[in-house]
Amino acid sequence: MALLPSDIIFYVVLIAPGFVAVMTAVSLAAIEDEISQPVLLIWSLVSSVIIDSLFLEAYQVLEGPIESFDVLRTLFFTPSFRADLILLILFFSVVVGIVYAVGILADLPGRLRRGIQSTAHIKYNPRQPWENFMKGARSIRIKTSDDELYTGDVVEWSRAGKPKEVRVDHPYRYSLEEEDYECVGGDSMLFLEEDIDRVMLREEDDRPSMIQRISSTLGLSPDEGSGGLGLSTLRDGYEQYREADSTITYLLMSLVAAVFLIEILVTGFRGLGSIQVFATGVFGVYPWIAWPLSPVLHKGILHFAASLVGLLVVGVPIETHWNWKRYTVFLVLTGYATILAGAAVLGWFSDQQVAFYGTSGIIYALAGYSLTHLPRKHDELSLVEKFAVFIGVVALLSVLIDPFTGPFFEPRWINGGHTSGFLIGAVIGWFSGNCS
Repeated sequence: MALLPSDIIFYVVLIAPGFVAVMTAVSLAAIEDEISQPVLLIWSLVSSVIIDSLFLEAYQVLEGPIESFDVLRTLFFTPSFRADLILLILFFSVVVGIVYAVGILADLPGRLRRGIQSTAHIKYNPRQPWENFMKGARSIRIKTSDDELYTGDVVEWSRAGKPKEVRVDHPYRYSLEEEDYECVGGDSMLFLEEDIDRVMLREEDDRPSMIQRISSTLGLSPDEGSGGLGLSTLRDGYEQYREADSTITYLLMSLVAAVFLIEILVTGFRGLGSIQVFATGVFGVYPWIAWPLSPVLHKGILHFAASLVGLLVVGVPIETHWNWKRYTVFLVLTGYATILAGAAVLGWFSDQQVAFYGTSGIIYALAGYSLTHLPRKHDELSLVEKFAVFIGVVALLSVLIDPFTGPFFEPRWINGGHTSGFLIGAVIGWFSGNCS
């Protein structure tokens, strides 16, 4: 059977993502080692399997199940050419490539190799001695082929079997007359392979690695005398959550839990099969109950758990910046405003019964507030407040990416509750005054 143009596009889109990911990783990580073509091919094909799996799982969550291979083959042409799906799979490819690049730059393969070698008592490293030596050097002394001595701070050096070359900043030359080092007169100096007779290490590079910097930022770096990874920092964060005066947030979490328990009981007694059937159907049967409770209704255990975690990590630190009356008004107004905005977006693209519910609109409002208020109005932030700001950044990225993920111009295109909630919280946080 002859291949149709749609079949050719399907197989290209199925195979290409891995190559895009690998080329992204090679470019961003600046890999200089010559990688054999079979290794690149295997790496690319395995990456394609990973990316295709992620894409198809996301497609089934957003669009519905793929029940046969024939449906899969026509995926990108149903009902017409789906450029949005091509962009989505390209997005997954770039993300996987960035993950690869970060892993390479953080030397995760080397860390894994050293861990395995330490247990097997093997001493092997694929790098040359020159590369290993220069990798940890910050300041070096160079003896040249004409018996001159130079010293300087390492800026860059050759790798991957290239001729041994090194460039240093602040170069100094040893003077026999002065019996001391004297400035060469330039900001930097390049030594070629024919110039270098011997290199001696003066000072190791004590700058923290990428992994160490990330661990330090997250509070996971080793503490002096703790013997663990940031245990005291984690304990401090726990104490800050525990001691925070966040009664209103905990009352809201209790209300969410109580309503969800009722949802479970009603679903079980009526044999509805799933909580989502009840949570959605109640808008058609008992709208006078559904709409007032919509900010605290949830469609399943994951939806419910995400709301509790969101309220805990963002609501608890933010409540301390309000008095209880204003905070309560903020929660109530943003709760119903985001429900109305989300329902409006659904109603704009659908003429069917609209059901919109959940606490995520409130959480996005709290995240937006934390992002615009905390860094601007406070010089020093506690650990839980820093984490709230981080959640604000994640919420901002989510709101910005959401319109580009599709399905375009359909009810599930944009989550109006998330977008409106973040904007409301961000605006209020930006224009709010200083707080004690």
